[in-house]
Parts: sequence; C-alpha cells; structure tokens
Amino acid sequence: MISCKKDETISIDNLSGEWNVIADANVVMDGSITYTFEKDGTCLKRIYNALSNKDSLVRDIKVVLSYDNTLITLYNGNNHYTEQYRITKLTGAEMNW
Repeated sequence: MISCKKDETISIDNLSGEWNVIADANVVMDGSITYTFEKDGTCLKRIYNALSNKDSLVRDIKVVLSYDNTLITLYNGNNHYTEQYRITKLTGAEMNW
C-alpha cells in the first residue's frame, strides 16, 4: 500500500537518551530491548532475556543518520552493518521506527 501521508514530527535533537522497544500488541516478548543513544554518534544496546534471566550489552555501536535524519543505520565495533530503521516520529517522549 502506498501512502501520501506526511511523516510526523522528527526532531533529531531528541535522539540522545534511552529508548525502550515496545512490541506490537499482538507480539509476545520474553524480555526487553533498550537503546541508549549518545551525542557522540554511538549507541549501547541492552537486551534482557526473561526466559534465561540474563542481560546482554552490545557496546561500540556506531550510529549513522541519513542526510534528512529519517534513516538510522547501526554498525558494530568492526564497522559491519547490523540494523537499519526508518524514523517516522521522534519527539522528546516518543520515537517510532
């Protein structure tokens, strides 16, 4: 489906800080994922597995934003692509990707 709806507000200055991933209401998550974006262009990713009661921390993630700040790409410590998301909304209280 193609939509002509304009993207909601994207204020990239609000990216820095901690963001929790909230799953779709139809998806059962056995844990949580939290991203902490730093002003220096890096990120930490904390993954909690409720089934094993273990935390994993991924460090040294490099964050690259597209020229229009709508596409965020993450690279690991070896500069290998790991994740990419299109930001559709970013305010001080909410980020949708």
